[in-house]
Amino acid sequence: MEDFDGILNIKHLSSNAIFEFYSGTDAVSCHEVLIKTTVRNFHERHENWPRILIKEHEIAKQFSRRNIIAKSIIKEGEHSEYLIYNTEYFKHLSDFTHQKNTDYAFIYKIAIQIAHHLEIMHAKNQGHFNLSPENILIDKETYKVKLLNICAFPKYELICNLQYIAPEQTGRLTLKIDLRADFYSLGVI
Repeated sequence: MEDFDGILNIKHLSSNAIFEFYSGTDAVSCHEVLIKTTVRNFHERHENWPRILIKEHEIAKQFSRRNIIAKSIIKEGEHSEYLIYNTEYFKHLSDFTHQKNTDYAFIYKIAIQIAHHLEIMHAKNQGHFNLSPENILIDKETYKVKLLNICAFPKYELICNLQYIAPEQTGRLTLKIDLRADFYSLGVI
């Protein structure tokens, strides 16, 4: 397992062909964090690919100031860079959807916030392209929504959550991937 400087209690969550995801605790702030890194030797096997996590961090920084994207930092690891999202005080939307009695007013409130965040991102010609319940954070007390895990290069990255992505993102259609893909995903969620 990768050693992430300053992160304790590291637990592997999931991985796909490009990324690995871990949870942990920041040693200084004691906040819960989500760690995203490319799989081992990814950049050696794909030299011509852009530094995906650096681009994702730049996008996240731009929108975290507007409370749309969870705050992140990027660090250089032993094998590649890794991105750390602060997830303290938040639950994933998937945690709420597993509850038996989810209130429809709550669902609408969350959907409207997500649509508003997408509207702001789209106004800057930036899509999320990776909406899923795991990539939507909800403040445990205020129910304010933040997004994470942006797909910085949709033409390079095939997201593993196929049930939430627009058909053109699968590569099986010849349609260009555009900002409408986010609203398709929101509708599915």
